[in-house]
Amino acid sequence: MVVSNFKFTVHERLKHRQSIDLVFTQGIKFKSGSLGARVYLKSESGEINKPKIVIMVPKRLIAKAHDRNRIKRHIRESYRLQSTAFSHALQAAGVQQLSGVYMALIWNSKQLSDWKLIQLEMNALFKTIAAGMVKT
Repeated sequence: MVVSNFKFTVHERLKHRQSIDLVFTQGIKFKSGSLGARVYLKSESGEINKPKIVIMVPKRLIAKAHDRNRIKRHIRESYRLQSTAFSHALQAAGVQQLSGVYMALIWNSKQLSDWKLIQLEMNALFKTIAAGMVKT
């Protein structure tokens, strides 16, 4: 029995303000439904790492903190489940062999969504990102 490591570790989180600013100033925009992303390719030498992400739900769209936190939990869980497939798609596109990937996942809707809809939108967003990275 093969057990995969589907954890969302500290090493996958984008935490530094300078890195987040870099994603928003120089990153490429992608959108799928209520979920958007900005992706920045950082040239690194050495080992291949998983993409580093930050999840954002604007207060101007979702006023209540418990609703924002719920959406973030759903996005984080959806990312956690699909992160290995996303990493493999990026490697197949030849993106991660020469660079690191920094990504901001941003909620763009005033409406709340259930977990299954967020998971479908995350899957579509990852396909869009992988296809868009092949072109660049």
